Amino acid sequence: MNLEEIEAIKQLKARYFRYLDTKQWERWGDLFTEDAVLDHPANRPTPLRGREEIVATVSAGLAGRVTMHHGHMPEIELLADGQAKGIWAMYDRLLGPTPDGNGQARYEGYGHYLERYVKGEDGQWRIAHLHLRRLHLEIEEHRRDVDLSAFEAWEQQ
Repeated sequence: MNLEEIEAIKQLKARYFRYLDTKQWERWGDLFTEDAVLDHPANRPTPLRGREEIVATVSAGLAGRVTMHHGHMPEIELLADGQAKGIWAMYDRLLGPTPDGNGQARYEGYGHYLERYVKGEDGQWRIAHLHLRRLHLEIEEHRRDVDLSAFEAWEQQ
């Protein structure tokens, strides 16, 4: 077991979370291989394929949201030369508008990232396949009734 390679993968994942939450999309995209796959069945039935599609879709989906992602307890296994796989326990919280725009929503989830990594010719590890499996997701919505006609009708009586 090469602990330096495992530490490099841990650093890759730390940057993944930081760049995601700070919306540094170009840097975040560079953490993936060109042909990477992002599979998140709870969000979409079809995996995203390719770095460009991953960055475009995720950045659009998180626009206007505050996000906090944490990864814990990595299980990283080095495979054949230049390949590895890992499982990370995860927690995330997202704050932003409700889908209809009439309120604010808080999403809080727990689960695991199941990932495959490839070491590039430049010596950098990158994510080749990311599968996010949620064990639990809480959604809390805060809405404001913007229809004030009831008040107007009441005052007219």
